Amino acid sequence: MSPRLPSNESSDDATTPLNCLRIVYDKWYHASTNLTQSDALRLSASWAVGAVTFPTCLGLLQKFVFAPLQISNSNLFANIFGMFAVAVSGVIASKVMGNAWNLAKDDESVVEAAETSFLESPETLFLVAGTSVSVFVLLRGKFSSVLPSDVLTPGAFGKVNLPASENYATTSKRLQLQVIGKKNGCHSCGSRHIQGEFIADHQPPLAIVKRKTSKTKHLLYRILKFFRKKTKYHPVQQKFYPQCNSCSNVQLTYLSAVSRGLKTPRHLVTHSLSLRLYHIFTPIPLLLASAYSFCTSED
Repeated sequence: MSPRLPSNESSDDATTPLNCLRIVYDKWYHASTNLTQSDALRLSASWAVGAVTFPTCLGLLQKFVFAPLQISNSNLFANIFGMFAVAVSGVIASKVMGNAWNLAKDDESVVEAAETSFLESPETLFLVAGTSVSVFVLLRGKFSSVLPSDVLTPGAFGKVNLPASENYATTSKRLQLQVIGKKNGCHSCGSRHIQGEFIADHQPPLAIVKRKTSKTKHLLYRILKFFRKKTKYHPVQQKFYPQCNSCSNVQLTYLSAVSRGLKTPRHLVTHSLSLRLYHIFTPIPLLLASAYSFCTSED
């Protein structure tokens, strides 16, 4: 519910921010205490529409904007792109929620209609966008996590890892990775429930590390390795992450094509259906924007 509180005779006192906030609070309190069962159902329905819209927008941006542009969670400006996606999705979800409330409202409702035209104002648009970003962060979301995952780097869900070497994971580490995978999901796509076991994925991949260390520009590495064999010197520090078979196949297909000099396929994985706590949509941005619009309209 996002009522833009219209002015009335009692709003003449809204000459200061405190008075304005008091009037807004009184109106919202009156609406909540007189909320009918029908209003509660409409409010729930409109919030549900907004709750579906927010992650849907994030998924559409991920699949049809960022993936075609090869913008992944490992991009240098991943946090900026991710923040943009969250802000845009928050604005769209807020407006959809307000429109859904209006469509479901009848004349007997005690709650005022939601006026979403104020969202066309640059100030309120920025307020909704900024509040959406703030709520996302409070729910422990990372902006890069709403972008596609690059299978050649730690993915959007790669929170926990284990130390790795050039060898395959030991039985002990594979068991630990199963626990990590069931809790956090595949580090690339976020899937928690998969067929079979999670794979111990080297990051960076072994093929890339070996190819880099085999080039003549790494002659210094070879010299140092010759003199420092006992210290197990490595030019790249690798980690183990849990990965599902599907994402592992994407990685293997890409690396195989590169090694044979073929046209390289995609190496980005989208994960629009892997929802987390930070995908929850709240009406807070719209409520703050409506309060701001009411207060500024009374100046």
